[in-house]
Amino acid sequence: MEVFNNLFRHRFGLKVVFLLLLFISFNNTAFSQCTGAEADCDQDGVVNLSDLDDDNDGILDIDEGICSTDVQSGTWSKSATTATGNAGTVDITFSVVNDSRTQVTYYSDGNLNTTNFWSDASVAGDTSLQFEIAWDRNPEIETDRADNDAGTATVTISFSKTLINPVIHIDRLGGSGLNTASVYGNDYISGSAEFTLTTPGVTLSRLSGNSAFKVSGNKFYREPFVNLGSSYPGVEAKSGSNGNKAMASGSIEFVGAVTSLTFSVTGIGVEGTGSDGVEMVIQSCTNTDTDGDGIDDYLDTDSDNDGCPDAVEATGSIQPSDLTELANGSNGGSSNNLGTASNTKGIPLPLGTTGGAETVGQATTSAVTDSSNHLACSADLSLTKIVSEAVPKKGATIVYTLELSNNGPVKATGIKVVDALPVGLSFVSETGAGTYSSGTNLWTVNNLNVGSTKTLQLTATVDNTGLIKNTAEITESDQEDVDSSPNSGY
Repeated sequence: MEVFNNLFRHRFGLKVVFLLLLFISFNNTAFSQCTGAEADCDQDGVVNLSDLDDDNDGILDIDEGICSTDVQSGTWSKSATTATGNAGTVDITFSVVNDSRTQVTYYSDGNLNTTNFWSDASVAGDTSLQFEIAWDRNPEIETDRADNDAGTATVTISFSKTLINPVIHIDRLGGSGLNTASVYGNDYISGSAEFTLTTPGVTLSRLSGNSAFKVSGNKFYREPFVNLGSSYPGVEAKSGSNGNKAMASGSIEFVGAVTSLTFSVTGIGVEGTGSDGVEMVIQSCTNTDTDGDGIDDYLDTDSDNDGCPDAVEATGSIQPSDLTELANGSNGGSSNNLGTASNTKGIPLPLGTTGGAETVGQATTSAVTDSSNHLACSADLSLTKIVSEAVPKKGATIVYTLELSNNGPVKATGIKVVDALPVGLSFVSETGAGTYSSGTNLWTVNNLNVGSTKTLQLTATVDNTGLIKNTAEITESDQEDVDSSPNSGY
C-alpha cells in the first residue's frame, strides 16, 4: 500500500500547464509565409522581432490584425508518444522521444487547477492534456538523488503557425519522496522534473508564481531537496509562506517567435517514484488572414487579394508608382510595397526618416480588407474632343483637339487612345503630349498625374462634303477606371 501511495502522489504531483499566446493564424494552404524572430521578411534591415511594420506597406503590424483573436485548446487525441489537439485553427502536436530510461504515458484529459498563480486567470479549471513522464522506470530508494541515474526525454510542442512570445502556465510542478533512511529523518523531501529549453533564439521570463516555482536561465522546475516535513504535502500548490512546502505553480513567457518549443526533461532532487504527472492547457491569440492565402495580413502586401496594394489603400498619399515588388509579399494579389528603406523601427520611407525612430506609419482603411473596394488603385480618366470648325468647306483644314484628364485617385500609366480619321478626312499632322501614330491611329500617353490634362491636336484636310463623324476612345490603361469601360466603342 505504501508503494501504491508513493506512486499515486508522485504521478500527479506534477501538473504543467502551458498557456501559449499564438500570434499567427493557420490555414490549410501549401504556401509558406516568412517566419522567425530574427528573419527580416520585408528585407529592410530590421528583424521581425523589432520591426513595427513587417511588410513595409506603411501600416503598423498591430493595425493589421496581429494577435487579434483568442482561442484555446480543448480535448486531445493520444497515441503512443504523441498527442494532438488544436487551439482554434492552430494545430498542436505534443511529442516525446524517450531514451532507455524514460517513458511517457498519456491519461484521460484532466482539468487545470482552479488556484490562480497565473498571469492570465482565465485558464483556471480548463480541460487539459494529462500525461506522466518518467525519468527512471526502475526507481531506487525514494530519497536517492534523482540525477544519479536519471534519463532524459525530449519533449517537443509543435505549432502549425509561428507564435510570438508564448506564455506557459505551469501548475503542480514537482513531487516528493518519503525518507526511509536516516539522512532526512522521517520527512518528505522535494523532487521535480526539470525542463530545459533547447530551442535557439528563445529566452525565458518568469511572470508569476509561488515561492517553490523556479526559473533560472533556460530551465524551470520546483525547488529540489526542500524538507517538506513529516506530513504528506499533498498535490496542490500553495501560496504565501507555505508556497515552498507544496507544489510549484507559475507563468513563464518564452520571448521570441517560434514554431516549436523543445525541452530536455530529466529528474532533480529526490528520486521519489522516478516520474511526474503533467497537465497542459494551450491558449492562443491568432493573427488575421483576411484573404486566406496563407500569409497573415501583417506580412501580406495585399491583404484582400484585390490586386490593389495595402500601401495604396491606406490613408496616406502613396501612389502605385512609388512601390516596388517584395518577393512572396502576396499569394495571388499584389506583391508591391514601399521598398526596403526604413527607419530604425521598421517604418518605411517616406513615412519614416533615414536613421530615425518614428513609430507611426499610415492608418488602415476598410478598403485594405474589402476585396470589392479597390478604388484607391483606380484612375478616373476622361476624354473630350472639339473641332476647330464644325461646318467646314471641302478643301478646308481643320484641327481636332483631344484633352485627356485624370481625376484620380492615382496616377494613370500606360494609356492608349484610338482616334481613326474617317473617310472624308486626310491626315496632315499632329502635335501634343505623348506619341501619335497615323498608321495605327494610336495616341500613347505613358503617365498622367492626378488632376492633370494632356492634349493632342490632329490636323486634317476635308476631302468630301456631307456628314463626317469622328470618334476617339480610351482603349487601354494600367489602372481600372471604375465609371467607364475602355475599348467599349464609346
